[in-house]
Amino acid sequence: MNISSIVVKTIQSAFNSVKEAILEVQGCEIYLEDETSSQIIVVLEAKSTQEEVAINKHLESLPGVINANMHYTYQEDELNAQLVSRQDGVIEFLNDDSIPAENIAYSGSIAHLMGKSKNS
Repeated sequence: MNISSIVVKTIQSAFNSVKEAILEVQGCEIYLEDETSSQIIVVLEAKSTQEEVAINKHLESLPGVINANMHYTYQEDELNAQLVSRQDGVIEFLNDDSIPAENIAYSGSIAHLMGKSKNS
């Protein structure tokens, strides 16, 4: 399952009609709206990256939409597949109750867990 947030900017006169159109799109939920700035933050739940991109393009094509930009995305299945392929004992380590919690170093980065640097 993919979850993303999309910031939709509308022309002022189309703000309400765009909101209504967004609510008709399966998987879309309006999380926040600001009529003064004509911006709507949409949370999107999709089955795949392709569906996610297709819905983003659809939102961008709605009458009255100036732009629809994805600002955050989380691809659960793709991330899990990467983690499974790079486990190398991570799951066993995390489930080992004999290791004191203070001996576990938190890296703070999924990139580190996957063996990549922040800059690569």
